[in-house]
Amino acid sequence: MSVELSSYKKYLPIIKWRQGEYQALLRLKQGIKQNLYPLFVIPPIEFDFEEQKLKKSAEEHVEKLANRYKTKWGTASSLIDIDSSLHLDHVKDGRTIPEFVFDELRSVKGVFSPVIQMDYDASYINAVKKNWLAGGIGVGIRISLDELADPSNHTKILTLLSTLTCPTSSTDLIIDFRKGANYEPNEDVILMLSALLGLLPKINEFRSIYVAGTSLQLDLVKKPGSVQKRQDWIFYKSLHAKITRDFPRLGFGDYTIETPEFSSLDMRMMKPAAKLVYSYKDEWIIYKGGSFRDDTSQMKDLCSKLVNSPQNYFYGEPFSPGDKKIYDCAQGKCGTGNLSTWKEAAISQHLTLVVHQNASLNGFQTLP
Repeated sequence: MSVELSSYKKYLPIIKWRQGEYQALLRLKQGIKQNLYPLFVIPPIEFDFEEQKLKKSAEEHVEKLANRYKTKWGTASSLIDIDSSLHLDHVKDGRTIPEFVFDELRSVKGVFSPVIQMDYDASYINAVKKNWLAGGIGVGIRISLDELADPSNHTKILTLLSTLTCPTSSTDLIIDFRKGANYEPNEDVILMLSALLGLLPKINEFRSIYVAGTSLQLDLVKKPGSVQKRQDWIFYKSLHAKITRDFPRLGFGDYTIETPEFSSLDMRMMKPAAKLVYSYKDEWIIYKGGSFRDDTSQMKDLCSKLVNSPQNYFYGEPFSPGDKKIYDCAQGKCGTGNLSTWKEAAISQHLTLVVHQNASLNGFQTLP
């Protein structure tokens, strides 16, 4: 087995812990699940615009998380990040929300590594340390490209790990390009990233080095739709070809078809459009209609356009649970669901495609 195959890193999707996202994971084929290493982000509490207050208390927001995690993901490995708005809230017994979440996940035998970002507070770091000392399997350090370019953060990472008593060999480094990153020209970005990684002490002792981001811009799509390049994936393929010899534990991550940020919108004032987002090779194929609530039946037309596209975009009904949903809707075999239904279908299809692409990039003819 070559160096590339022996150091193969599973695909790391950054997934918001919301119903459309975790339901997509639940229904995936087992072979696809086995090649995922998801980074789950626990979202902030939603705001009730009608009542002008948060919909739940912090404890209510996370009290069912561990049992859902067990049901939806089980005992496979993952990473867990918690939105900073929750870090200083407490449950009734005095534990912070991060302490409570990590304790509860361990109680259901969750196999996870908490994720730290550069601006996270001391109480969160303390919760991560408690988890590590209680038998944790590691940590993740999630850092932006700008933060990686600051030499003081190189020292901060090692100081953090020393404080946690967690070795670099149990640490995943996630370089998060986030939204709106410029991946071109590829050669220049590759040179810059390679140079920055080379400056980080003990870089090849890390358990993995993930490069994650997204170039999807759904807010730019007008009716009837558009095609967008998956610049983050195109960039990663070039990066992988150029630097895996120097950094063999390299892995790919993205935000599936979601945005990195959490938006808080008054849905009473919004009329989200019907849309279908489909990942195909190095592109996103996006079909867009009018207001979803005004006419849910238009999803049948959008699905039919994809299934019968002259460019043969559609991978086929058996490809993923998302593809089956799209095919059945195009045939009129099922209902048109709600907006979450089509988010789930798009995420399911995207996860399946990227698992296959990532395996192929690492030299596998079939899934590992």
